[in-house]
Amino acid sequence: MQHARNHRSNQRSSTLFVPLAASLALALGLAGVASAQSAPDAGARRPDAGAPSTADAGAAPANRHQVEIAADPAAYTGPAPYFNVTAPRVSAGLTAPAIQRVFNRQKAPLLDCYKRLLAVAPQAQGRIEIHLEVIAGGTGIVDRVHFTPHRNTSFERCVQNALGSFTWANPRGAPSTQIDQAIEIAPTPPARPGRR
Repeated sequence: MQHARNHRSNQRSSTLFVPLAASLALALGLAGVASAQSAPDAGARRPDAGAPSTADAGAAPANRHQVEIAADPAAYTGPAPYFNVTAPRVSAGLTAPAIQRVFNRQKAPLLDCYKRLLAVAPQAQGRIEIHLEVIAGGTGIVDRVHFTPHRNTSFERCVQNALGSFTWANPRGAPSTQIDQAIEIAPTPPARPGRR
């Protein structure tokens, strides 16, 4: 009899405990939601903490080399920069040595572009990769200019415009020439192997 009474008493206390536990959990949950809404920094990641906003979606990452080049090449007052025209890859038409001669003979506007870049970014160096086509009659059509390792659209546009002033000795009737040309540029010549 005593055992049955204890069992009923335990049953009553457990039936009281279940709704009490549920209401306590609900109250704690609501308090947590309220505190999270009133304190956005508490454990929540802020949208500007590394994640791009929707306005920035698709935008190129900020790059310290992405600067507007100077308006005048005379703004650069340093030594003559290093300018190395490598052997191009070419299709039929003009030969690689003839193309290198054109670039070396008419490099002044390209050097001016680089001096304009050096005026605002004194350590800028790398490789200009150019793809163009020279058609019969000596017209050069520039398809692509890419500066590596750091893109700089302002500098690339300047190089593209400079290439537009080149004259090519591609005689009429000759096949067009596809040219992939690379130019290595640096503020000073690179150290030679074995020299310090």
